[in-house]
Amino acid sequence: MLPVFAALWFALLPAPTATPQPAPTMIAQADAPAAPVAAPVDPAKAAHANPDVSGKYHVGDGVKAPKQLNKVDVAYPEAARNRKIQGTTTLSLTVDVNGRPNDVRIVESLAKVVPEKDRKVAQELDQEAVSTVMKYQYAPAMFQGKPVPVEIEVKVGFQPMTSLPQSVTNPNRSNSFTKPAAPHH
Repeated sequence: MLPVFAALWFALLPAPTATPQPAPTMIAQADAPAAPVAAPVDPAKAAHANPDVSGKYHVGDGVKAPKQLNKVDVAYPEAARNRKIQGTTTLSLTVDVNGRPNDVRIVESLAKVVPEKDRKVAQELDQEAVSTVMKYQYAPAMFQGKPVPVEIEVKVGFQPMTSLPQSVTNPNRSNSFTKPAAPHH
């Protein structure tokens, strides 16, 4: 019985309190290594407030992504097809409250990943991606039941269709794909 009583007695004692100590004083030394500095945060990867300072919203936190309503084939120029240039151009854009793309910008250029001799043609593909995305029509992003302008990324891919038989390929049809970077809800 005594061990149980001792355990109860210790449980009822007030917890010891620490006496406040003065804060240590930092002394800089000329030969001391510099304190580590936190790496800067990439603003593109940082969480965005809705709306941000420019009035644009970002998908998530109650903002539903816009939905692409039309299919627009991107042209694959003959020069790029002949050189078999392929890859993806990533674009950033704002979809306004009426579902129209605005402020389309190249985020990742196809021209940066091709050999130097193909850069000019790859830049033409980048511009073709911008022109095509400007023709998109969206159902606008929604926040609390209202349409809002939203910043999104879209990837436009270019790939030659060399593995298909000639009878299957259509010279009037694009040999490319478009894909939204963010999933649709």
